[in-house]
Amino acid sequence: MNQTVAAAQRHIADIEARVIRQSAMVERLSKAGLDSTKAEHTLRVLEQALALTHEHIRILLPGGLAVGNASRP
Repeated sequence: MNQTVAAAQRHIADIEARVIRQSAMVERLSKAGLDSTKAEHTLRVLEQALALTHEHIRILLPGGLAVGNASRP
């Protein structure tokens, strides 16, 4: 596996972890009756970044490669 693909896989794992944490933050804010608008926006941005990173790795590898645990949008 080349270094670019390995870096992309690490990046995907990092973004997935961030998505999980941000999703939990949105849930906590909502349950507490607090404004979660900015947290939800951040979550959407992270999800978009994850989708773009998955697309990047599909471009890098002919036939694609299953990486990460989150579902792809």
